[in-house]
Amino acid sequence: MAASTDLRRELSALWLAALARPPREEVAGGEAFFDAGGDSLAVIMLHTTIEERLGLDIDVGEVFDVLATGDFDALAALVAAAAGRAAPGRAAPAATGGAGTGDGDGVRPRQRIGERIGVLAARHPDRTAVISVRPDGAETCLTWSELERRSNAAARALAAAGVGEDGVVVVSLPNGIPHIVWTVAAWKTGALVVPVNPALPEREYADLLARVPGAHVVGGPAGSAVPPDPPAAAAEGAPFPSAGVPRSAALTGGSTGTSRIVLRRHPWTYDPDAPSPAGYTLAGMRTGQVQLVSLPMYHGGFLETHNGLAMEHTVVVMERFSPTLFLRLVERHRVGFMVLVPTLMRAVASVPGVESFDLGSVEALYHGSGGCHESDKRRWLDLLSPERVYEDYGSVEDIGFLTIRGDEWLKHPGSVGRPSGDVRVRILDDGGADVPAGVVGNVYIRSSRSTQPRYLGGGPPLAERNGFLTVGDLGYLDDDGYVYLVDRRADMINVGGINVYPAEVEGVLAELPGVADVAVVGRPHDVLGAAVHALVVPAAGGRPRTAELDAHCRGRLVRTKVPVSYTFVDRLPRDAAGKLRRRDL
Repeated sequence: MAASTDLRRELSALWLAALARPPREEVAGGEAFFDAGGDSLAVIMLHTTIEERLGLDIDVGEVFDVLATGDFDALAALVAAAAGRAAPGRAAPAATGGAGTGDGDGVRPRQRIGERIGVLAARHPDRTAVISVRPDGAETCLTWSELERRSNAAARALAAAGVGEDGVVVVSLPNGIPHIVWTVAAWKTGALVVPVNPALPEREYADLLARVPGAHVVGGPAGSAVPPDPPAAAAEGAPFPSAGVPRSAALTGGSTGTSRIVLRRHPWTYDPDAPSPAGYTLAGMRTGQVQLVSLPMYHGGFLETHNGLAMEHTVVVMERFSPTLFLRLVERHRVGFMVLVPTLMRAVASVPGVESFDLGSVEALYHGSGGCHESDKRRWLDLLSPERVYEDYGSVEDIGFLTIRGDEWLKHPGSVGRPSGDVRVRILDDGGADVPAGVVGNVYIRSSRSTQPRYLGGGPPLAERNGFLTVGDLGYLDDDGYVYLVDRRADMINVGGINVYPAEVEGVLAELPGVADVAVVGRPHDVLGAAVHALVVPAAGGRPRTAELDAHCRGRLVRTKVPVSYTFVDRLPRDAAGKLRRRDL
């Protein structure tokens, strides 16, 4: 719908005010907000004044999406459409589905995830939805109809405890069926779900709960305000009607400092005719697959587990990770989709006789970029084939992400991908200027996702340059526009004025067969300020000699990057997701 002249004039005034620019007759239709000096705060100010001055109801996310890739004309069209919906005689948005997008013009509303589970339970009640696997390999199965009944019962228990559409439910349970049941139940009540590590230290757990006062807790080290299982008598009865908009939040920052609770931007709603992951797409992830969940469901296993259920996956959940059991489960259940982290990739690839396992059913393996050494990556490309291995780069703050498939990676080894679609990447120096290809700088991203994160209980804004945001990663571009990560700025070691990135040194040491795991840190030095020190976990075959480690590093690194000392340790302080807790080194 085209905007009227009067509406464009009013919107122009608001646009210019948000940019702190003098008023003029009208903004040029092709002017881009971020290129004109706007940032995330200015977008929020513009959205607020549009709603207040023009009396319109527009979701702030829509405004961000339009301005990320569009211009003034695109925003004017969005505002005109909202004005049309508000005009007398226009049908109100359809109430069916609550979180749906139906607007009275025959557009089918999106299904909440709780509704989606009910639809699938009615479609194939006796088909297995979830298989929970204990460390000894014993399995417990849950059908779609059982998942529907148990989540309804749990939802009624939550509602009886006072949980509703404005509530927050902290799900602090280990991997298994109860975690899924209570999460789906909380979404049925319309509450926001925060998955939390049940083994979180007491101090960190208390700090987290202090930032979400009034939250209802399921599980957790401090006990629960809600029973860990719904009463058996409540397992039958009428379906629990889904309410509100199902949302979630995730913890970040725990490996380097105090955790922050980041609200996930996209609701857990789906197109009933063509379900895909809520808020994103993944090549190789399709409806009806068998998915193996080996990561903690409070962290890396959360998104794909529940998106997989909405896409009719049979979800096989490992209650505790074991590399040999992982391979057996891929064979036994003909797994098609799975997600791993680099530390677990190395553990699986190190299983004796790994080549003898049948991995032919795997359509897609996804892994994050953090700490994935080149030798481990190449091992998996051999085990599966490059076309079935995907690496992605993103963050909990969800400012945009990159993906690279294995065959593309082989042409650009070490890269995490090239921007595509609406994603743009800039490498900037500390003064905000672009640096040439091959020069390390701060990685800034802009996309339709690039908004300042929203936190529960507060949190710091991300550094921002002209609408581009960064989570603190350092990297560079090659001549073809591919992105390479170097390290996090907070982890960098300054050795006599020379920047040393721990990830680079760790990658070199990890090449040695005698090294099972490694972490590199800076140690105080009287002259240099800091010196490189390596913590090495020996492989099962025996401890490598210090001279061997030193010779290997000197053959691949410049002098300032070679560790001056080594310590052999039994294990490194990694969390259940495989992430190194550097503050504990």
